[in-house]
Amino acid sequence: MQEFNFPPSRQARTLLKVGLLLIPIAYVSDCALDAVLFGEESFWQQLISPSLHEVAIRVLFSIFILAATLLGVHFLSLGSEREYKLEKRVEALEREKIAINDINHTLT
Repeated sequence: MQEFNFPPSRQARTLLKVGLLLIPIAYVSDCALDAVLFGEESFWQQLISPSLHEVAIRVLFSIFILAATLLGVHFLSLGSEREYKLEKRVEALEREKIAINDINHTLT
């Protein structure tokens, strides 16, 4: 069977953009939570010069967001590929149906 390489669908590109946009939003939100709820440092100190521990947590969380986004993009691409293959099979079956009907018409 022939392999197909599909470009990411529009939905997959949108999901990737949203996922990448979530990373800085999550970073800033974590800074705000640390400053407001935990009262550790001011928001600007959290944002500009966080501790190494905070940076590690934010990077790890960003990696999880990125991994979930890429997994979603992968599944959307698989769905697009399967949809394309199914459409091709339906077209082939339609051609076979027409050929069989022509043979039936010729025989009767």
